[in-house]
Order: sequence, then structure tokens, then C-alpha cells
Amino acid sequence: MIKNLIKYLLQQKQKKMMQQISKFYKLEKFISSQLHNEQTNLELLFNNNEFGDEGISLIASQLKKLQNLNILTINLSGIQKQITDENLQSLANCLGSHNNLVSLKVGLDENHIEEDALFKIGKQLGNCQNLYDLNISLNGCQNVSNQGVSYLIQGLLNCNKITSLTLGLRYNQIGQEGASDIGTGLQTLLNLTTLRIDLSQNQILEQGAVDLTYGLGYCLNLTHLGLNFEEENNISDIGAFSIGAALRN
Repeated sequence: MIKNLIKYLLQQKQKKMMQQISKFYKLEKFISSQLHNEQTNLELLFNNNEFGDEGISLIASQLKKLQNLNILTINLSGIQKQITDENLQSLANCLGSHNNLVSLKVGLDENHIEEDALFKIGKQLGNCQNLYDLNISLNGCQNVSNQGVSYLIQGLLNCNKITSLTLGLRYNQIGQEGASDIGTGLQTLLNLTTLRIDLSQNQILEQGAVDLTYGLGYCLNLTHLGLNFEEENNISDIGAFSIGAALRN
């Protein structure tokens, strides 16, 4: 009786430990950690590190062992060495295999990311069909263009359970077509309650902004909305009025 009680208490303690957030700021400590497959909540805060391409491969290999993750934050912003498409796609494949994820935050700000990698990221995110909260940050990548955004949005069309979506796309090469594709994609994400999109310092023009906001008209459950079109998007007062009118509808 006592042995069973002790065993139960140890199991509950272990379960509680697995539900706690495990945070890592250094790649070496994450790779050498003894995380169990029951781990459900993980934060990898590796922004501004210098491990580069080889480190991405090691991260993907380690994450493959943790298939029960529900909540994952991975920040790889500002990696000091160039990341190849091959290893970024390897990371995308890894994320796509985590079918239990309900919350995913991926930070890739200020990295060199090609369209092929965004295609793979979008495609693999489409496999995470239990996601409710998704945050993707590609600010300052500069070469993210219309096609790359289109690839990303196409992948999200399968994630129809999402209620909270954040897209950081500031300071890139996104034009009217890319903004319109975002608007089209929003028309399928009918469960959204929270939406934040930063498209400042792009070239989306008036029509792109209007097309995007038109897509919001399908998101009838929205309670929190943040849109940023400021700086370099060439939206006139008339365009701003059209955006406001679309939002009121």
C-alpha cells in the first residue's frame, strides 16, 4: 500500500515537472539535456547566438525526440552565421512532425531565408492541425517576397483551428500580391479571435492593404486586431479611408 502510494506520488511529481516550462538559452545545454519524451512545454531562446547552420541541424535532431510537445517557442533571430535552406527545411520537417502542438512561436528575424525554405515551412506547418496559437516572426529578413508569403499562407490553410495568429513581416520585399494572398488566406481562418500582422516597411500599396482588410470581413469572431502598414507602403489618405471602411464592415 505504502509502496503504491510512493510510486503514485513520484509519478505525479514527474508529470508536474514535465508540464513545467523548460527554457534554454544556450545550444550546448539543450543538446546535453536529459529531457524526457513526456516534456510538453519548451522554450529555446537562441536569438543572437553564433552557432549557425550546424546548430540548426542539432536542434532539429533533438526536437525529434520530444514528440509530446504541446507548447514550443523557438527563437533563432539574428543568428550570426548564415543558415542554409537545407537545414532550415530540416527544422521545418521536424516541426511538422509534432502533431500535438497547440501553441507554436517561431522567431527567424534578421536571417537570410529563401523562398524554397518558406515553402517548406508553410507546408510543414499545415501538418500541425491542432494548433490554436501561432506566432511567426520574419521581421528584417529583407528578401521575403510575395511568393514566400504566399507559400507560408497556403500552408496555414490546413490549420483551421487557429484562434490566435501573429505574423511579423516588417522590413521585407512584400508587395500588393503578397498582402492580397494574406487576405485570401484569412478568409479560411474563421475561428480567429486574435490577429496581429506587421507589414510596415514593405511595398504593399493601397490595393494590397484593402485586399488584406477585406479578408478580415470573414473573421467574424475577432476580438483583438492589430494591423501595421506604416512606413514605405505608399498608402494615401484615400487608401486609409478604404481600409477603415473595410474594417467597419
